[in-house]
Amino acid sequence: MPFASIHDPDGKPVGAPILALMKTRDQGGYDYRWKNPVTGKVEDKYALLRKAGDFLVAVGYYKKTE
Repeated sequence: MPFASIHDPDGKPVGAPILALMKTRDQGGYDYRWKNPVTGKVEDKYALLRKAGDFLVAVGYYKKTE
């Protein structure tokens, strides 16, 4: 599956907005929702993004909710 076609569980695009954001930046961040494999629930997540040569590196973490 191409990265640009990835959507969250609610159908909101995730891949295309990240690629659009990174066209003009070397690093950034993106908020989205994703299924947490530990809890099994759809939760808020944040991705830290950075270009590395011709690659896009993304590291995400689930936001703590109380």
